[in-house]
Amino acid sequence: MKTILQIIIVVILLNTVQLLANTILMMPERQGPPGATVQMPIAVINADNVAGVEFLIEYDGSFLEYTGIDTTGVKSDFLMATKDKENKVAVSMARAEGLQQQREGLIYLLFRIRQSVELGTATEITWRDYSLFDAETNPIPCDVQHGVVRVSDVAVYPNPITPNSDGVNDVAYFVLPDTLAHSARVKIFGLAGDIVREFSKQSEPLLQWDGRNTNGTIMNPGVYLYVLFVNDEAIKKGSITIMR
Repeated sequence: MKTILQIIIVVILLNTVQLLANTILMMPERQGPPGATVQMPIAVINADNVAGVEFLIEYDGSFLEYTGIDTTGVKSDFLMATKDKENKVAVSMARAEGLQQQREGLIYLLFRIRQSVELGTATEITWRDYSLFDAETNPIPCDVQHGVVRVSDVAVYPNPITPNSDGVNDVAYFVLPDTLAHSARVKIFGLAGDIVREFSKQSEPLLQWDGRNTNGTIMNPGVYLYVLFVNDEAIKKGSITIMR
């Protein structure tokens, strides 16, 4: 017959295993027109002790061109080594101490959608191998989400956004062909019809919304409407959700 102490220990161990099993190395869906560059963020969830990351991903070279890694806006100071060969990208990352946040962005993998790709098609960026380690190089159980790139004439992603500065889904990008981007303008509205933010390719280097209003304040969680104009003609309408 088990003692109360034994039962408590078993419960703690089970909860610990469940937490570690939920650790995710993620790479969500992205969209864009032919010729556009898309960012595929690599991030960890429920892994605030991660100090080492190794992974190998594979992509369709007839659909995508790998162009490199971007660490802009990423807070983690990992030492990194990368290798790209035969439509595969291998990355090794290490730092002296584990991450302090349970959800944190690591890097962005950059891909360019080839001009020959047809609208409406999609491809998967597939994890072939992956490992997480703590500061003592002990393995951390983890799972992954394969990345998907969809081709559309106008794309708005990610949606929803979580503007909490963790490097994951902080910003919604409005992606459209270069021939239209220079004259594009976006208006963000609240559900009551009030204008929250307005920006254009002339006023910003990228067509993106970081969840803030004109005064720079992050908006409350909820649903917001957008209208995308090109040459003052509304070509796309939709909604963006802010989550915490």
